[in-house]
Amino acid sequence: MRYKCKNCNKEIKINKEVLLFIDNKLVNKNAYCCNKQMDSMDKNEGMPTIIRNESNLSKYDKDKAFKKRKTE
Repeated sequence: MRYKCKNCNKEIKINKEVLLFIDNKLVNKNAYCCNKQMDSMDKNEGMPTIIRNESNLSKYDKDKAFKKRKTE
């Protein structure tokens, strides 16, 4: 990602980002200039969300619970 400093207009490109959670925001640890966080020049789409719905990942097997309840 590319970053630009508001104060001195310095631009840097960071290939490997190290994210920190500061003041309820995720910020890049290496994107600091003039003791302030630099602005991202790239379109930021946020953190990805992954929805995992494979049956082997579930702690609770719905089919077994339904069959058990049905037989009672």
